[in-house]
Amino acid sequence: GELYRVETGKDGQDGLEKAALFNPDLIISDVMMPIMDGNAMCRAIKANDQLKHIPVIMLTARATHQLKISSPPGGSSCRTTSSAPLSSASLIPLRM
Repeated sequence: GELYRVETGKDGQDGLEKAALFNPDLIISDVMMPIMDGNAMCRAIKANDQLKHIPVIMLTARATHQLKISSPPGGSSCRTTSSAPLSSASLIPLRM
């Protein structure tokens, strides 16, 4: 089977720096983080010509159903809630 390399960041600023360093195929981020929240990190990624192609999945326990299906700030690829176990049905892809 395929192996995946996973890098983690301790906060949004660290995640942004690691995105620039590793140029990942996908970013999965929490909305609520110290230093730089997920929305600010996503906006910074989408404003960076070297990073803006990377899809971003935002997770949040605070989202209502309406927030989950609306296009999130910063142009991330989708948003879901982390308050319950994730299922493929809970991931709602959005066009960028």
